[in-house]
Amino acid sequence: RPGASKVLYLDFDGHVLSGTAWNDATNPIINAPPCDWDGAPNTFSTTEQSYIQEIWARVAEDYAPFDIDVTTEYVGGDENFLLRSSS
Repeated sequence: RPGASKVLYLDFDGHVLSGTAWNDATNPIINAPPCDWDGAPNTFSTTEQSYIQEIWARVAEDYAPFDIDVTTEYVGGDENFLLRSSS
């Protein structure tokens, strides 16, 4: 649902988290490695791309009734907050 007021980003290529609500003294840096089914973490094979598309489709279907854009495209933003919303 492009243009929705909320975005759920499915990050398959990995990320390093620091300075976020998930970090604390025990975990000042969290290394989330890329999703990798074939042992080649720097690229996505055709099969892996199919898996990612299927996962995206299932999640997008689950969130379809809500004003949420489920995406795998990182558009940037303020990762230094954790948004919890009942709306």
